[in-house]
Amino acid sequence: MPINKRTITKINSNNISQIKSIEVHPLPIFSEISKEFLSDLSIKLFNNKSFRTYDDIASFAFWCRKSNIEKIAFDYSTQNYFLGRGIALHITPSNVPVNFAFSFAFGLLSGCANIVRIPSDKFNQIEIICSEIFDLLSKNKYISLSKMNEFITYEKDSEINQELSKIANVRLIWGGDKTIYELKKVRTNPRCLDVCFSDRYSFCIINSKKFNYLDNEQKQILVNKFYNDAFYLNQNACSSPFLIIWEGDSKNCNKAKSSFWSFVNKKINQKLVLEDSEIMEKFRHLCKTSIDYHHELNINWENNMIYRLNLKKMSDDFYKFKFRSGFFFEYSTNNINEIWEVINEKYQTITYYGIKPETIFNSLKKANVLGVDRIVPIGQALEIGHIWDGFDIIRTLSRCISVKE
Repeated sequence: MPINKRTITKINSNNISQIKSIEVHPLPIFSEISKEFLSDLSIKLFNNKSFRTYDDIASFAFWCRKSNIEKIAFDYSTQNYFLGRGIALHITPSNVPVNFAFSFAFGLLSGCANIVRIPSDKFNQIEIICSEIFDLLSKNKYISLSKMNEFITYEKDSEINQELSKIANVRLIWGGDKTIYELKKVRTNPRCLDVCFSDRYSFCIINSKKFNYLDNEQKQILVNKFYNDAFYLNQNACSSPFLIIWEGDSKNCNKAKSSFWSFVNKKINQKLVLEDSEIMEKFRHLCKTSIDYHHELNINWENNMIYRLNLKKMSDDFYKFKFRSGFFFEYSTNNINEIWEVINEKYQTITYYGIKPETIFNSLKKANVLGVDRIVPIGQALEIGHIWDGFDIIRTLSRCISVKE
């Protein structure tokens, strides 16, 4: 007989003991049951009638498919002595709907029991994915996983954070700097490991000469990919670009910028809808930036949809003026080596076009850059994986057992 259908549990002081009684049976990394669960989840999501409505659900379902999980598992095939750390507490961000699902999948593949805090904001993607997860957990096939995994929601509450942190063996904190600071004040299990995904910033490098060689159809395809990187989550994702580095001489850079932003504006006029309040907030931020940023800027403001702030010189503080909804900094250079002196640990992802990723990596390696954890083509900024923010999450959530003969 199937077990009772699961739901997201709203936590308060009266029922937290129910969550604290979660069963903990550390599994090997990439256990057969965890791989099978994600494969079944992928199939269910592909068959869901809402599948094609949400690109982020499609990306998650594609990532969970059996062939991809087996491909990832192969990289760990020689490491036989890894087991889950115990209970993984996942504090997921409120502005990225599908992040919780990836975080849960990482915990599952690491062999952990998981307590996953779901964002309190209402997203259809969350309801769709949770419905399919709970349907699987209600089957006898996955009764052991059902007892090891809880999905919860609660308003900001230091007492609940404290109680859950007491039993956690590892905490994944995706909420940004403010959330991390607050949770680090909470007393934890002495052996509890915190994996913190702090506020990060990302940028894009485009070779202007190679962009100019593209025909209009090719330019539109590239701009569509850039649009997804930047606007699918309205520049709220840490991996969405807020800065565009144009590589090349001034003639090529100016020509490329003019063409590129023309295509971006065309795409925006077709798809992007901004509330009047958001437009006003962006304009307010533009005014504040022009006052508070103590370096020369050339502001390109053709309409209320895109603000472009052209930097005369790279500084180490302009990332602090990042905003959303089509707010971009730009810088043109004939030599990307000059940008690294201001790229600190706050920077996460570089997307690129027309330049080899090895060239970018070798350049930042030579400069001993502290920041940058990802170098991916334009269009892949939002593709989360088990390597994120410089962490191998599977290895971090598991413990390595030393075995010698």
